[in-house]
Amino acid sequence: MLSWLRKTDSGEMMKKFSIIEMISISYEWGGIEQHVKDVASGLVRNGHKVTVVCRDFEMYKKAYSEVCPVKTLPIKSAIDPVTVCGLAKLLKETQADIIHTHTSRDSWLALFATWLAGRGKVVTTRHVPLIAKQDFIHTWYFNQLAGIICVSEFVKNKFFGTNPKINTSNVRVIYPGIKINENAKITRRLIKDKFNINDGTFLIGFVGRVTMEKGLDDLIEAVALLKEKVTNFRVVIVGGVNPKTPEYVNELKEKAKQLGVYEYVEFYGFCNDIPSVMHDIDCLVLPSIIPETFGLVLGEAML
Repeated sequence: MLSWLRKTDSGEMMKKFSIIEMISISYEWGGIEQHVKDVASGLVRNGHKVTVVCRDFEMYKKAYSEVCPVKTLPIKSAIDPVTVCGLAKLLKETQADIIHTHTSRDSWLALFATWLAGRGKVVTTRHVPLIAKQDFIHTWYFNQLAGIICVSEFVKNKFFGTNPKINTSNVRVIYPGIKINENAKITRRLIKDKFNINDGTFLIGFVGRVTMEKGLDDLIEAVALLKEKVTNFRVVIVGGVNPKTPEYVNELKEKAKQLGVYEYVEFYGFCNDIPSVMHDIDCLVLPSIIPETFGLVLGEAML
């Protein structure tokens, strides 16, 4: 989205914007949530005024408040009057120019709020490879958006797979960036000390949301196959669990026990110090069973 903020010939921004970042995808912390934080941080760093709107979820509030003010709203559905009124009020209070959304539900709410407030435009980022619906309502909806950002060519091509009647000049591919902090403090042996892993042990890591679509069942099965050939390794799974399905971690642990690899697999839980995790592990795996539209964690592992 930063590339849409036009610059003068001297390289300075023509205008400082007031922007609302709206996020309500899940109750877990993953690549999209981190992307929103990175975008908000970049906008603030460039002199723009940013407010994050999210659900009343402690992890979100704590993470985003490190960057900018946070406003919580229910965000229950695409026609949630409490959220629309709250968002419209925030538009007026912050004199926001743009609401940047990351789901269709949020985009509908943002559009309703801009009409009610009489100000602001809606720009949305598509993170998921879904085709564009072609019915009248969705065609109208897409053309109400000031801009549509796709995080990869794959997402864009999937979106246009049905040849929707959309103004293509409003659609752009902007790859997610990765925040590089050369002065970041690395906590050495963050993982290894917690699980008493020596430096000679090959450490395989997964970093992301602990959900079925991430292929963690397959990962544990692969650990069983690897154990038949080598034994000097460990696997650590780093990531938060959806509070709606807390039993999934126990299911993974039980599977590891059944396959005889329980002592090879460690569960760290949520961690906000990803650079230290990447420093510790020797190999990152991403065994997703659904298409990854970008895979932010892969880029983080390459730094």
